[in-house]
Amino acid sequence: MKKRLGVILGGFVALLLLAALSLPFMIDANYFRPMIENRLQVALGREITIGDLNLSVLRGHLRAGNISISDDPAFGSALFVRAESLDVGIDLIPLILYRDLRIRSITLHQPELALLRSANGK
Repeated sequence: MKKRLGVILGGFVALLLLAALSLPFMIDANYFRPMIENRLQVALGREITIGDLNLSVLRGHLRAGNISISDDPAFGSALFVRAESLDVGIDLIPLILYRDLRIRSITLHQPELALLRSANGK
């Protein structure tokens, strides 16, 4: 009886591990790019461009390459921030079950900032 229960539990754990490893192949992370760009544009009030997205199930985050954030329209159309990559911490359960993207954290890697000051000191 105990041996049968151990085999069942082992099979269940193996099935969960297999599902977690195959998840990045079943979910196209680039599907969420417009949603992420839109949420960031609304939050920042600036034009956002995000490159290719990669999903890491084990870490619970999306990684995006080639990030650019435009400057405040009052200062021109140049870039305010450019970064090599962006890590977006996500909640996996809503993503898997409902395809709902819930963002926990955002981290820019190797950012380049362009800070400007207007004539009136703003």
